Amino acid sequence: MPTTLISSAVLRRKQLVARLEHPHIVPLYDYWREPGVAYLVMRLLRGGNVQNLLLSRGALSIEETSHILEQMCSALNAAHRIGVIHRDLKPANVLLDEDNNSYLADFGIAKNISNPDMENRTQIGELVGTPHYMSPEQIRSLSIKPQTDIYCLGIMLYEMLTGALPFNGPTPIDFIQQHINAPVPSLSANHTGLPAALDKVIERATAKEPKDRYEDALSLYKDFRQAAQNLMGVHPVTIYVEEDPNVEIINPFKGLRAFSEADADNFFGRETLVQQLLARLGEGGDLSRFRQSSVRVAVASHRSSEPD
Repeated sequence: MPTTLISSAVLRRKQLVARLEHPHIVPLYDYWREPGVAYLVMRLLRGGNVQNLLLSRGALSIEETSHILEQMCSALNAAHRIGVIHRDLKPANVLLDEDNNSYLADFGIAKNISNPDMENRTQIGELVGTPHYMSPEQIRSLSIKPQTDIYCLGIMLYEMLTGALPFNGPTPIDFIQQHINAPVPSLSANHTGLPAALDKVIERATAKEPKDRYEDALSLYKDFRQAAQNLMGVHPVTIYVEEDPNVEIINPFKGLRAFSEADADNFFGRETLVQQLLARLGEGGDLSRFRQSSVRVAVASHRSSEPD
């Protein structure tokens, strides 16, 4: 594929991510390219990720699993509402802060199914995702939908509860064949003491046919809470869903465009703070790109403060 097409495809995906605004989705603040390199400006999270947590501790408790699952289901619901499918949901892409709150990251191969033109740009035969968590329709290069992410989330839920993946194999082909043909084994095959009702949740989430899976991520979490309530000592919960599923999510960040004079009011009186930020960012680096933008904004701020 020509380099210009690759660059435009990458930019479209970054613009897609910049539209996402949710407390548990890692925000993308800025993106730009230079010859041979691309830059992303995102929130810094210092707690590692769920994959590291599983490697260091094995199976998570029901309470920990519920905490992560609730936040991920909420984040996925927000993305799915505006037609964004993650396509690579896995523990390594769920980041943690110091309080073990989780944040969905790495929408690098996300797809906007609400835009037919972007949907049609996927190459025939393209295999996108991670074999350990990939849905049957991804493997077959069929159309994807929110249920594609729900399948991946079901595999990830199994791993959080048991500390092991449901399918094993020395090669990616082994995983792929099992995702297509083999049922997910019971939780008891890898971990004891979990209620059988949780098997039903995972069985539905990982159904081979998308139509047989949960309609949305919040429904998955609701069933999980009800199935696990005896172990958690909690009562069934009511999950609030927005009345208008088509409401647009407004991202307060500018998202992949430079500030202009139209943004001057947002920066008036903050020149000192901006300069301190630039000085901190510029330790050992070239910030000419930022300085030029800063000068333009500062001039615009000054002009906006002048009397008519």
